[in-house]
Amino acid sequence: MIDEERLKDDLVKVRTYIEENLRKTSTSGIPYIDLHDNKRSVLAKKNDIIFGRRGSGKSTLLGELKKNKVNHIEMNLENYKNITFPNIIIKILEEIFEYIKNGVKKRITIHIFKKAKLLKDLKAILDELGKLYQEEDSYVSSLTHMSTSEKHKGANIKVNGINASADISTLDKSEQTLSREMQFAKLDKIRKNLISYKNVLTLSYKFIYIDKPLYILLDDFYFIRIDSQPYLADVLHVLTKDTNIYKKIASIKHRSIFYIKDKDTYQGIEIGHDAIEIDLDYSLEDMDLLMKFYSQLLIEIFRAAHVSITENDMFGGAGLKQLCIASGGVTRDFLMLLSKCINEMIVNPGQKIGKEIVNSQSAAYMTNKFQSLEQEVSKNYERLERYLNYLKDEVLNKERTNCFLIDKGELDRNPEEKNAIRDLFDMRFIHLIDKNTSSAPSDGKHYEAYILDVGLYDFTRLRKFDQIEPGNKDDKSRKDKMRASPKISLEAMKSS
Repeated sequence: MIDEERLKDDLVKVRTYIEENLRKTSTSGIPYIDLHDNKRSVLAKKNDIIFGRRGSGKSTLLGELKKNKVNHIEMNLENYKNITFPNIIIKILEEIFEYIKNGVKKRITIHIFKKAKLLKDLKAILDELGKLYQEEDSYVSSLTHMSTSEKHKGANIKVNGINASADISTLDKSEQTLSREMQFAKLDKIRKNLISYKNVLTLSYKFIYIDKPLYILLDDFYFIRIDSQPYLADVLHVLTKDTNIYKKIASIKHRSIFYIKDKDTYQGIEIGHDAIEIDLDYSLEDMDLLMKFYSQLLIEIFRAAHVSITENDMFGGAGLKQLCIASGGVTRDFLMLLSKCINEMIVNPGQKIGKEIVNSQSAAYMTNKFQSLEQEVSKNYERLERYLNYLKDEVLNKERTNCFLIDKGELDRNPEEKNAIRDLFDMRFIHLIDKNTSSAPSDGKHYEAYILDVGLYDFTRLRKFDQIEPGNKDDKSRKDKMRASPKISLEAMKSS
């Protein structure tokens, strides 16, 4: 048993370590706990698509490549989110070729003529990309202006110096299509030169690295507009296919499209064929695995913070399990809530982290989640807030429980509401506890089972509240309490 003063000192060190390392940077970050051997997988010479919710460890896993000092180009695509399509593709290509150009420059060699030729070719590519980036999307600016001020007039539109007539009365319906046509004309110029770009890229990286692989790390891919994603993926795929250059892309699954059929051809990266999927989401479906993961994470944090405190010194009763549930399996939320719970222990010596502390800190943390929701999905914020209020009213207030079922068939029939449910899951307002279950009594349908986030429960007002805990089974290993949870109608939610 650790004495009170030593305990307080250790708690402060742990809290400080968490706060300094909560977000992965080039100089900090929580250790990556690897229960699925993902480190070895991501270091392999292959293309990977890394999926996980915010805070699940995608950036930390990509950081393992840098720790191993492999040759890499690193880009966080959140920095490119305001660049229009297809200029974003041009910018990313510029970043790649600028990196390669600098590598060729630094290479000490006796092959000075080869080096000079490569530098000349690389400069030509960068100049070409720069000019292409500066080309105006004439259709976009002209059509947007006329659709608001000249809806019922005929007009001449100048596109790349060519006059074209248009009936402006049709522009509202055709504006997006015409804009995309202009944008795709620009994309076609990129595609036309891709093979020559690839040849220069291949010769250049071989000149720099000989036979060593080069990794392109693209973090936060989901910040790219979803309708542009497969075209960016396709350009990168063509550029690096059958080379010693490998792509490691981190994204959120339901906000990503990597592969589509466009007219008569396929565009993008086909998962399972062109790239391997790595899923980092720890859900509440397997509580034993989740608690094992967080127990190991705590051991690593205690070691890194140089403290003698243990899990038993910190948690009492079902405190750790409730913290796992409150986190929804998202590591960043687990650590954020843990830091807040530690504050309670510091203020109240001798008190361990139990369910009540976790519940109160989860409720306080809800403000941060709503701020994040408004920032991340600003266009759909009001709709998502309305749906969440509907779920709270139907599940918490009317049924006095935290669990609900949604018919998988109804999800497929209502794609917008399905995406809304996925957004609420991604933003950690609801948590998946069973991706494929039945109801009790059975009606022959398949359901997804969710629980509302602990921070949404108002324990001061809830009476006769039946909290369903993930993974709980009866003596016959059945989940009948979960299966008997209320069913949510997406049609009713939509009209709420």
